[in-house]
Amino acid sequence: MGKEKMRQTFEKFPEEATCPICGKNTDKECALVPIYGTGDGRIIASQPVHVECLLNGVMYYRDYDAIAANAPHGEK
Repeated sequence: MGKEKMRQTFEKFPEEATCPICGKNTDKECALVPIYGTGDGRIIASQPVHVECLLNGVMYYRDYDAIAANAPHGEK
């Protein structure tokens, strides 16, 4: 018995969800991103986000050791 690998991405975007970066519900590949402050040590709430939006809308701020995501070109 070994540690099972968690799924990293999903082919279908949930029908009831909206991507927080683009503001759309387009059925594209998505990843679950943990929601800060919702964990209890074992379980944490997550938000589905389009993989494409993550790759195109994320910026790393080295001076602050932080990552932030914005809607591409300010669109929502």
